[in-house]
Amino acid sequence: MIWRLHATRAGVIVNVGLAVIVLVMVLAFRITNQAQDAANPTSLGEHLPNMRLHRLDGVIQDFDAYRGKTTIVNIWATWCAPCRAELPSLQRLRDRLDPDRYIVIGISIDDDRDFVREFLRDLDITYANFYDPARRVTDGTLGVRSYPQTLLIGPDGRLLQRIVGSREWDHPGSIVGISEMR
Repeated sequence: MIWRLHATRAGVIVNVGLAVIVLVMVLAFRITNQAQDAANPTSLGEHLPNMRLHRLDGVIQDFDAYRGKTTIVNIWATWCAPCRAELPSLQRLRDRLDPDRYIVIGISIDDDRDFVREFLRDLDITYANFYDPARRVTDGTLGVRSYPQTLLIGPDGRLLQRIVGSREWDHPGSIVGISEMR
């Protein structure tokens, strides 16, 4: 009887140990893959890979849908004061640019898409917004580490400019600078 009790305890210990080892291996694999993605973000002049973006209504959209237009991508969060401050100027910029040539989109890194949707509704922000709570696109593919950050992407999908920090996007100098991007 004592031998059977020892054997049962030993079996449990071995099973728990194996489970811990498997868990550590899975976590190490995920961290390594994330580090590799983060170590190789898209650089200026490089073409962005097609990214799958999650709209606030839950629909998944390919980034390639924006090819052919200069795309202004703003990465932001509701908890980021400079991000909140620049959103209205991005809306005004979107309203002033030719929609046949330019598009403005936002990618929120917030966890709660319903909160983001309400937040944007309260500010009357109508340009397309997506969410990336796991930051696979924003951190991994795009290499964004500080917020807000805005990427200017050419019609051919090349990263033209990376702008860190908030701006008054509807300032005449900003509009001229964007319209001269090639």
